[in-house]
Order: sequence, then structure tokens, then C-alpha cells
Amino acid sequence: MKRQISLLFALLPLVSLAQTQPKSKQNDLLGQGKFSIGLGLGGGTGGSTGTYGRVAPRAQYFVKNGWSVNVEGRHETNGKQYSYSGAGLTTRYYVLRTNKVTIFGQAGYFYGRSRNRTYTFELTAAGGTLRVEETNQFGMANAGIGAQYKVGKRWSLEALHEYNYGRCMSDNSMQQTRTTIGMNFLLKKP
Repeated sequence: MKRQISLLFALLPLVSLAQTQPKSKQNDLLGQGKFSIGLGLGGGTGGSTGTYGRVAPRAQYFVKNGWSVNVEGRHETNGKQYSYSGAGLTTRYYVLRTNKVTIFGQAGYFYGRSRNRTYTFELTAAGGTLRVEETNQFGMANAGIGAQYKVGKRWSLEALHEYNYGRCMSDNSMQQTRTTIGMNFLLKKP
């Protein structure tokens, strides 16, 4: 709880600053009616999976200035041990918009499948390695905060810290905090 309160006090000045920003080129890209398609590639850490790689295609439509609705896919992998594939609907509100930097809050819902694999070594007559694989389908709600830094006309560096809460079809709940840093590329400019 202390972290959330500290985060709230850290963001309050940014919210008031975002309300008084003059119109910029970045505001033109984040304006009502704009549509873009992008691809995010990154890696991060969090949850029980440790470090992971992420590929995330996204279609983004701005319903108001600075507020977008996104259809997003995600594929995450941690080598041979863990993988997740899913898709979801998210919304982002950009509280700070300058020519180079944007800060946003994100909330959404994803549905997908995860695979956890464990390997053990046992000496048997048939061999020595035993692999156990567990597959779960689940939905998860997420909320997070992120920042983007515009590197070029179509490239941006993005950092996202998010909290995921999910429920497997077997009634097991899952909670994880994830931090991802990666590059975005706009396939279609608004």
C-alpha cells in the first residue's frame, strides 16, 4: 500500500503538468481519431518466470486526445521452461505528452495459454531425463504505468511496469508483477 501511495504522489505533479502542455507534434500523433499499428519487441523480469522475452503486436485507436483503445497480442518465453501466448484489449491514457517523452497509465484484460515445463534427472533403465509439462488457459486483468521515448519517426523505446491478476480455468489464481523494456516500431503512421 505504501508503494501505491508513493507512486500516486510521484505522479500528481506530472498530471498537472500534462494539463498545461502546449500543443506539440507528439500531441498530433496521440490525437482523437488517429490509428496506428505497431510491433513491440522487448524483455523483462517478473513473476515466477524470471527473465523473459516478449513480442507484442498492437493496433491502437485514439478515442480522445491522449486516450487510446488497443488490441494487443503477446507472446512471452523464458527459454524452454515457460511460454505464454494470448491476446487482449487494453486502454491507455497518456498523462504527459511532449515531443520526445510520453508517460501513460494502462489497464486491460488478456486471455491466453501458458506452459510451464520442469525437467528432472532420474536414472532409469530407459534414460535419464523426465519432463513434466503443465498447460493452463486463463484470463488476466492488468494495470500498469509506462513511459515512451521517441527515438525516430517510427521508433520508440518503451518501459512498462504492470501488475497482472489472473484466474486459471482450474480455479487457481495467479498474481505477478512484470517490468518490460523494449523497442516499438510503427508499421502504420497515424
